[in-house]
Amino acid sequence: GTGINGDKSRKLNNRGVEQSLIVAKFIKDLHPNVVLTSTYIRAKETIQIIFDYTHWNTLRVFESLDISPGGNIDELLIEIKAYNEQSVFIVGHNPQLSNMIYELTKTEHIMGNCSFCEIDLDNNELVRFLNVDEMNV
Repeated sequence: GTGINGDKSRKLNNRGVEQSLIVAKFIKDLHPNVVLTSTYIRAKETIQIIFDYTHWNTLRVFESLDISPGGNIDELLIEIKAYNEQSVFIVGHNPQLSNMIYELTKTEHIMGNCSFCEIDLDNNELVRFLNVDEMNV
């Protein structure tokens, strides 16, 4: 294996770039207040593809170790709520994303590559969940 350090610096492959563009097209009409991204290279590449397509470049972007593999889910939940924003867009990894969905909504969903999940944080309800192959763009 590549180990955790190799995984951190791993770039998106061609399929990852294609999937990121599909997500960008799918979410282009969203208007998040803040973007939270992993410290991993491929997460940063994903957010750049999204920014290039959606023109969200004016958004504040924060990096979080807690959305990266090995991160602390409790700290992540505190961090999300601390932004006190209407909408936080997160680009991260499993198991953190799937665990976050469960902790917030008590529903189990596995976040595959470039999945999309919308959670109403006021009511801790899952609004929608789609895998990249379910996004009609």
